[in-house]
Amino acid sequence: MRRAAPPALRTALLKDVPPREIRGFPQRLADLLVTAGEVSPEWHVRVQAALQRHIDNAVSKTVNLPGDATVAQVDRTFRLAHELGCKGITVYRDACKEDQTLSSPRGCCGALAVKEHNPRPSPRRGLRRPRVPFGEACSCRVGHDGAG
Repeated sequence: MRRAAPPALRTALLKDVPPREIRGFPQRLADLLVTAGEVSPEWHVRVQAALQRHIDNAVSKTVNLPGDATVAQVDRTFRLAHELGCKGITVYRDACKEDQTLSSPRGCCGALAVKEHNPRPSPRRGLRRPRVPFGEACSCRVGHDGAG
């Protein structure tokens, strides 16, 4: 028979408190319930590479880096993906944009970060995707901020 989670546990989880920080939360479950920001960049890449070995097409996977990630850390992530045979890799540095798909009050790094929600701008008109021959498409999007 299953027991319902105590109200304090449910409240903590809904407030985005990581399970390992909740008193009384079973450690064996806390080790399994991690967020993308708690997984090291190396293991994001290794998981993708493990799947890539069994799939002909490219695997889509984002490596989530903390907001203070350096250029060297990004470089190391791309190089590891190449060495392990990944056909593509996406690297996202937390809070590098005003709006982001995955967000939490604590941010990717675990530091408390409260942001106001900014509505997404309306789509740009008049832009078309370039036509490219099959097998020759390549897309690379790079963003810059004051730190590089």
